[in-house]
Amino acid sequence: MNKKILYFFLGIFISGILSCTPRVAIKPGFDFTKVGNIGVGDFTAFPGAPNSSELVRDEFTRQLMRMGYNVKRGKDGVDYVFEGTIIEFAPAKRYLFYNGDPNSSQQQLVIGGMGLEISGSNVYSLGSAFGLKNSQIVMSNSIAGLSARLVDIKTGEIIWTNAFSFEALDIQFAIEGTVNYLLKSLVKPY
Repeated sequence: MNKKILYFFLGIFISGILSCTPRVAIKPGFDFTKVGNIGVGDFTAFPGAPNSSELVRDEFTRQLMRMGYNVKRGKDGVDYVFEGTIIEFAPAKRYLFYNGDPNSSQQQLVIGGMGLEISGSNVYSLGSAFGLKNSQIVMSNSIAGLSARLVDIKTGEIIWTNAFSFEALDIQFAIEGTVNYLLKSLVKPY
């Protein structure tokens, strides 16, 4: 029995080590201190969420400015530009579950919204709906996922690339967390 427990924890430890490997790729020898003017280019919107690209561009702009970069929209007048694709975009959703009157022979389940597609890996109860007994409002997390790259405008060479997904209570915080992680990976993690 003790060997099984040891192997179990050893497996968890090895899985943890393997999952910590960096996903970032950086051009060898590139010096990020020489980056002054940086552009925020196009991000391909997530299908069905046309505003997702503007939200991501705005967040890249805000965080790059906070880091001290001179930021411009697009590729004009800059040496490097961020661009990428939104690979996940699911705003938080709320659902209404109502089981009807428990004293009645007619029991029903009514779900608010179109279909039962619960996004996010966490679901939270917000309490009863409108004071109705046997009802519950449930909320799911938001998810934002990005694949981004930093491109040298003159050569077209990709200097840096990374991808990350983040889950949060609302979509703005999910985007903020994703962009924050990506920008922190600009410095070599190893």
